Amino acid sequence: MTKVSTVIKCMDFRQNGFFKDWLKSIGAENSDIISVAGSVKELAGENSELKEWILDMIAISYNAHDSREMILTNHSTCGAYKIDDEEEEKAVQIEDMKKAEGLIKGRFPDMEIKKYWLKLDGDHHHSDNIEFISVD
Repeated sequence: MTKVSTVIKCMDFRQNGFFKDWLKSIGAENSDIISVAGSVKELAGENSELKEWILDMIAISYNAHDSREMILTNHSTCGAYKIDDEEEEKAVQIEDMKKAEGLIKGRFPDMEIKKYWLKLDGDHHHSDNIEFISVD
């Protein structure tokens, strides 16, 4: 059986040229990608409708494609977070990934979860490179 991963990423177009190559490089080329503004921000937030929608998307990947690997990502200069200081933004986003991890593990206890913070080089209209940083 082919391994399938479930990925939550930001809808930010600046990632698009890099993302599929990166997934392939980590052995996750067969991925169901959930793309939403702010990535995991809504899983960590208070909007129960959006939270349930994202969890429903995870459930489809889990049940229909037997995904047992979840990849959570957040990135620098994210418009959904609107935090100007990069270190503060990174800290908040990592905390949100940890909250999302707990929520996902509560629903899907056998899901292996990996977290990455993406440092985008460029501006809000273009990225020249992305550094994919693993988060514990």
